[in-house]
Amino acid sequence: MSKYYIFGSILSFFMPTKNDSQKIRQFFKEIDQRKIINLVQNRYNSVLEKIKSKYKKEKIKVIFLNETPAKWQYQSLYEELNQNDDFEVQVLVTIMSDRGKLNNQDFMDSKNKAIDCYNFFKDNNMNVDFAYDFEKEAPIDLTVFNPDIIFYEQPWGIYKKHNIEETSKFALTCYSSYGSAITNGKNEYGSLFFKLLYKYFIDNEFAKYILISHSALPDSIVVSGHPKLDNYIRPLNKEQTYWKTKDKKRIIIAPHFSFYKEAGMHSGTFNRNYKFFIEYAKLHQEYEFIFKPHPRLKEDIVKQKLMTQEECENYYNEWNILPNAQLIERGNYIDMFRTSNLLITDCNSFLFEYLPTENPVIRVVNKDFIGHNPFGEKIINGYYSVRENNEIEYYIDKLLKEEKDPLKEYRQNLLKLGIQPKCGYAKFVVNHLIDCILERNNK
Repeated sequence: MSKYYIFGSILSFFMPTKNDSQKIRQFFKEIDQRKIINLVQNRYNSVLEKIKSKYKKEKIKVIFLNETPAKWQYQSLYEELNQNDDFEVQVLVTIMSDRGKLNNQDFMDSKNKAIDCYNFFKDNNMNVDFAYDFEKEAPIDLTVFNPDIIFYEQPWGIYKKHNIEETSKFALTCYSSYGSAITNGKNEYGSLFFKLLYKYFIDNEFAKYILISHSALPDSIVVSGHPKLDNYIRPLNKEQTYWKTKDKKRIIIAPHFSFYKEAGMHSGTFNRNYKFFIEYAKLHQEYEFIFKPHPRLKEDIVKQKLMTQEECENYYNEWNILPNAQLIERGNYIDMFRTSNLLITDCNSFLFEYLPTENPVIRVVNKDFIGHNPFGEKIINGYYSVRENNEIEYYIDKLLKEEKDPLKEYRQNLLKLGIQPKCGYAKFVVNHLIDCILERNNK
């Protein structure tokens, strides 16, 4: 706790209004943050010198911190670096920092999930290790792995030993969001994490402007496109079968977890339509369905007492039992998107990630949702927004039975504006990092 924070807290008690008190505390908080930002950003100069001296003499070590395969979005970047003789890459599996504070059963669940995550990468012939010691119940110091560059999976749930204030002492820190920055949520710009990064590779110019207006350094925010969209450049993986049939039109149902008031952006609608969706799938054997829930949804269904654990398991399993449906919770879902006909979702990042398919989206709206930024507004204007279950049914009929999609041309024109570098995200990022190391015009 700094002297600025203490002084600001004391001074706030003497302010005439609550609003004035909050402003004073925020003012001194920002002084604290600016000191930390300057300290961390200045460290990167010496780290860059170290990397520059290694370049072309020994390999630059890049590590990716990961907690779950469901949030793994760096595959194309991993492969691009792995194919470059100047780099060595490794995925390090960790757990979120709050997991170690849970009871024994929850901790064992986290351990099992971490092992499952490790096996996911191992099965894909990737260089992987653990960044958490389950015997000592503590994170492993990342200096053990000698990284020069670290890519983070997410800005929260990070152990102190792994946070940027520590890792910036010996590595350049980088990040791309596993979602797209298209909402008005503070999660898009409010965290100190974003301001400490050496490079935040972000997917749109508007988000860059917002971050800079909230004290992120302009040189640290780089518009690169989104890592997941690199999957659209690749040929379809014909060995991977996502669908049970070949002759039915295909619908993906992808609910977000935020169906309750305390869940931040509050875009979720699952509590209003989960029964409708399963019943609709049962009644409409002419379509095939994939149920693709947010990784956190199952946990929050039980926590919010929407269902018991047993009821929730039964609901999830019911999707697999149906002859025209299945549950998919992990893996590269972009190819699943590419082979579908329609997405129904209240998840915001999917609105962006589905756009290159040119297919329609039925966007289910929560009236309490925090809203989209201008980039997000452009995207949702090409989709069909609904609130009620009967509207969902209406648009399924219109889009798939009648094959009428009046907004398709709008989406095609939006894609022509360019939402991804022509070379793709991975090549762009690798070239940018090399330019930084060689001090070529984009420090």
